[in-house]
Amino acid sequence: MALRRKHSVERTGVELLRAWAAAAGGAPVGVSGRLRDAAEDLALAVDRRPDDLTNAVSRFGWQAGEDGWPLGEISRWLETLARIGAPGGRRLLTFDAAMALSEGWAEGFLHGAVQDDCLDPTTGLARVSVLELRLRQVYEHCAALGVEPDLVYALVVVDASLTDHPVFERNAARVALAHEVGTLFGSGETVAGHGDRVLVLVSRTPDLDDRVAILDAAVHTHSLLRHDPIATWIERLPAGAEELHRFVGDLTA
Repeated sequence: MALRRKHSVERTGVELLRAWAAAAGGAPVGVSGRLRDAAEDLALAVDRRPDDLTNAVSRFGWQAGEDGWPLGEISRWLETLARIGAPGGRRLLTFDAAMALSEGWAEGFLHGAVQDDCLDPTTGLARVSVLELRLRQVYEHCAALGVEPDLVYALVVVDASLTDHPVFERNAARVALAHEVGTLFGSGETVAGHGDRVLVLVSRTPDLDDRVAILDAAVHTHSLLRHDPIATWIERLPAGAEELHRFVGDLTA
């Protein structure tokens, strides 16, 4: 009986995935096996695991990002699943689901970018070009949801001056700085480096100020960083996407 029930669940998942693919014009079935698995898992979560839906959306976003799919395209897939997956599908259109998708996508995208020269080889941080791409995706996503980006996202800036270190020691200090930032902001957030400055795209959560304060204390007590001038602050995002290039340029000039 248990085997028959398991087979029924698996068959239901496949059927849901096929219906989703037909409605979405082929994707996400005609892609990688790992993304098909994540898509089937999400379809099943919509159908019968509401408590796991947000996590399933995040996993699906991660795998789609790792495979290189743009956020706008996978958002369209989710809108299709929401339309055909009633009544549970309506939860895919909530703000929490949108956040889980975009943050999962960002982490997966950066994971996949290692092979594409999008990460700094010394620190492992994303390059500024990746941050700007991620910001544009955020603005597109927020526009689709009718949400002001500055209300839900912010940029944490960590500005260090490591020029007094010898070259080798300076690289070690940059790695230490990247590690401290990644420890607090390395799950879902986009962390980019430019010289001795680190920029982190974060969600405006209630504990954001506390996390920034903890980070500031950590970098000022680290053995490689405690003698260096380091400033940490939260930067507000510009009003419109057309200002992003200048905004990022000013912060990395």
